[in-house]
Amino acid sequence: DKAAIKQPVASVPTKRKKSRKSQKPPEAPKRFKSSFIFFSSAKHKEIRKKLAEKGSTEKVTDVAKIVSQQWKSLPPEERETWDE
Repeated sequence: DKAAIKQPVASVPTKRKKSRKSQKPPEAPKRFKSSFIFFSSAKHKEIRKKLAEKGSTEKVTDVAKIVSQQWKSLPPEERETWDE
């Protein structure tokens, strides 16, 4: 009994099925862009210019954080201008 317990068990490789991502046809319509995406692309460029003028080199993630803070602080009336 004890000898059988101490013997290593041979590992059996398990076969996994590869999941395939469904391919969209190339003529399929693209997903719409949200108002935040339009705001972000416009403000990203502005913030980059301002930081370049100051001589600061910020990472893309830092600029994205600044943009998101600006978006969160926008009143709903100004957000509607980006919906168009």
